[in-house]
Amino acid sequence: MSDRRSEFEEKIGRLRGLIAAKNWAWVALSRLDSLTWVTSGAKCFVDLGAESGVATILVRPDRVILATNRIEIDRLLDEELQDLPLETAVCEWPRWIQDQADFIREITGESPITSDSPLAGFQVEAADLQALRFSLTAAEQRRYRALAKDAAAALETAARTVQRGEAETTIAARINAEIAVSGMHAPVVLVASDERVFKYRHPLPTSKTVDRYAMVVASAARYGLYASVTRLIHFGEINEELRSKSRACAEIDAVMISATTVGTAVEQVIATALEAYASHGYAEEWKLLHQGGAAGYRSREYFAHAGCRHVVQDGQAFAWNPSITGVKSEDTILVAASGPEVITATGDWPQIATETGLERPAILEL
Repeated sequence: MSDRRSEFEEKIGRLRGLIAAKNWAWVALSRLDSLTWVTSGAKCFVDLGAESGVATILVRPDRVILATNRIEIDRLLDEELQDLPLETAVCEWPRWIQDQADFIREITGESPITSDSPLAGFQVEAADLQALRFSLTAAEQRRYRALAKDAAAALETAARTVQRGEAETTIAARINAEIAVSGMHAPVVLVASDERVFKYRHPLPTSKTVDRYAMVVASAARYGLYASVTRLIHFGEINEELRSKSRACAEIDAVMISATTVGTAVEQVIATALEAYASHGYAEEWKLLHQGGAAGYRSREYFAHAGCRHVVQDGQAFAWNPSITGVKSEDTILVAASGPEVITATGDWPQIATETGLERPAILEL
């Protein structure tokens, strides 16, 4: 049995376990992130901006069916799903567009359908289905580590080539190009220069040109998994106020990463972060940007906050992004029983040693 087929059957087993626990009849997976998860990264899409893929996978205790339309079936079976044990059900494209839900009901009969998306008449249980993928398989973790290294290397390569007087949009184009070369795509690319770093937490790139300081951010995906990274660069000597903020932000980030251990309540990680903000003299800064959260088949599977009821799982990914006005620290981590691992660390960027013993990215002086 291929590794991919073994992984697929493990995930189908998780779905069947949930079906049994909830006394469901059928599960329908139509969301792009769900399809990518269950198929180990198959390209079940045409438009990456769409919420749903171009197929639905139907699961019950004794059957797994790929439902799609005549346009997509050959490519999916020839190039994406050829080694997976799937029955197929195909309709003509007008029916898929006009009444996909009716086509699926024709396959499943009168039994109720539980879905990850609101197709007409289906019971939506997206949160329960999403949670099945939080604990990543060993194969997923291997793919994630490779993706994360490539994503960080691409962003850092682009960051090192920034020139004074260059437009933010030009820098963003270079980031996208570096990411694409490694077989990834970037749904999020942010670039801010000089005063925009201090004004905006989510700075979409503009025609403004860089003078002394820039922040570059990317969330890059491959095989459906997302790695998020932020890096800061500065031309010439960094003033002490900015350097001090950078050190404080690094300490907060290191505390958050260190607190992200198997079995810890996510709200406790946030409480630890808020204490760290206060202890470094920036008690109100956390209010100006979300602090990140769980990662995986979305850049954030969920955002962490006080009152968040999730618990850190073995094999789960997180991307924290604490910020103080003018600086931010962000990498993607994997959590295991042995502790958190920063998987977007390349070993080729200046670091700040923190009190936790972890190193966090410094501002690169160009």
